Amino acid sequence: MIYQFFKVIVQLSLRSYFKRIDIVGKEYLEEGRAVYVSNHPGAMIDPIIVAMHVQKPFHFITGAEWFGKGLRRWLFEDQFHMVPVYRPWLNKDKEAAVMSNEDMFKACYKSLERNDRIMIYPEASSMTVPWIRELKTGAARIKLGGDAYLKEQGDTKELVKVIPVGINYENPHRFQTRATIVIGQPIDFSDIRTEDEAELVTTMTQRIKEGMQSCVLHMEAEAHYPVIKNVIKMMEHRVVKDLGIDPEDPAGSFRARKEIVKAVEFFKRTGSDALKELEVDIDAYIKRFQGEGFRKFNPFEETRGKVIVNSLIVLLMFPFFLIGAALNALPYFLSRSLFRSLLLEKVTGEHKQGDFNPAFAGSLAYAVGVGVFLLWYLGLAIAGSLLYTWWVAIPVVWFVAYRSGRIALLYMRWTKRLRDVWHWKMMGEAARTDILQERHRILRQLQVFKLKYLKQQA
Repeated sequence: MIYQFFKVIVQLSLRSYFKRIDIVGKEYLEEGRAVYVSNHPGAMIDPIIVAMHVQKPFHFITGAEWFGKGLRRWLFEDQFHMVPVYRPWLNKDKEAAVMSNEDMFKACYKSLERNDRIMIYPEASSMTVPWIRELKTGAARIKLGGDAYLKEQGDTKELVKVIPVGINYENPHRFQTRATIVIGQPIDFSDIRTEDEAELVTTMTQRIKEGMQSCVLHMEAEAHYPVIKNVIKMMEHRVVKDLGIDPEDPAGSFRARKEIVKAVEFFKRTGSDALKELEVDIDAYIKRFQGEGFRKFNPFEETRGKVIVNSLIVLLMFPFFLIGAALNALPYFLSRSLFRSLLLEKVTGEHKQGDFNPAFAGSLAYAVGVGVFLLWYLGLAIAGSLLYTWWVAIPVVWFVAYRSGRIALLYMRWTKRLRDVWHWKMMGEAARTDILQERHRILRQLQVFKLKYLKQQA
């Protein structure tokens, strides 16, 4: 009951926090008797953004230091289906921590026997990076131990599956950005031949890492990230078009971004001087473009017809925007103020669990927002019930406040696009021509690199 209540709250709140959430490979998300292995870039947002899209709850492997005692432990274990794991590198009494994890493994085995699904984060800590970091061996050990346990129980119907999950954020710490969750096929371990258990666990963990890498924009070197990010900004729409992908197809768009990562890393390996020079030009162009107030939206690509339609929508939807702003502006600015004044200064540069490291910034902002908006909507519902029958007033007030808030967010995006179009037109012919010529020059050079890459891959 508690889990279902919070699930509804999470579904509604995440749809407002993110501009869009896409799921790729959703057919693999409801597998039974499976261990799901996921990257961990967004701290507390990571488990809930996946859990909101499944029917049957996941059993999450979670650091034991978060559980505490009493009510909090009851909520985590009994209501939210979490299983505590003791991490020796965070525990002074390492021997006790290792021994305590025997209970964690047994709980996992029994859960798998019931055809439950387990979610584990084998990176063992949260860090906002798009690549897969070094993994702990827990997922492989759960898979091996689970298979052995099931055989001991006489249950040989199905082995434990290991399924990779990639959580790809534009920025989990920025309000109204996009997220793409990629679910891979079950990982095949059948070709691994070794009798040595340590070697088997190591080989399986490497195979798990490769499966996870296929679900994110993984790159070979951290130093490649800035140029990859810039080339994606410049080329994604071109690659999508060249591959014949529907721009609204999240799987196709993700595939296009993966191809860009592979292409850039190919030329990075060859040490191309031409690419080094182009990197500087791309960075300068993007800084200039964003310095004019533009982000991903290219106002020069907007047709006159779209501008007219968008203008009519903004005009007609203005009354609904006013309602949404009136009902949601105060809690929005209050939650932002509370986060910035009370929590943001506590976000440190430490990358270890238990501290407010940068990966927790978005989670903390989200949590504050959910709490403030819940209290605000509750207050509106109580006020409405004083004016009308409570069982009518409460759902109506909640529905109107929430839906009008979503409309207000859409309205702000529509007006931002219109402002960008008019700002572009007001810049002057010389400035517009200079920007477009530099853009076309860079795109032509990128196209040359793309053709070279395709020739090498043929």
